[in-house]
Amino acid sequence: MTNPTCTEFGFTAYTECDTCKELLSGTKQIIPALGHTEIIDKKIDSTCTETGLTEGLHCSVCKEILIQQNII
Repeated sequence: MTNPTCTEFGFTAYTECDTCKELLSGTKQIIPALGHTEIIDKKIDSTCTETGLTEGLHCSVCKEILIQQNII
């Protein structure tokens, strides 16, 4: 079995011939990708002495940045 990730599909457990790829046991079924679990990175206002950040978005599972925070 190959588990799916946020962006890649997986497969159920199966065995196939390395040479001819004939299915020997199990069933080869695709498991859909899970999709990202989005977390909002809150905007941080700048002050007279500190820089701030725009609102962003990242995945809590794979940590991929979906919307980059920018310095303001």
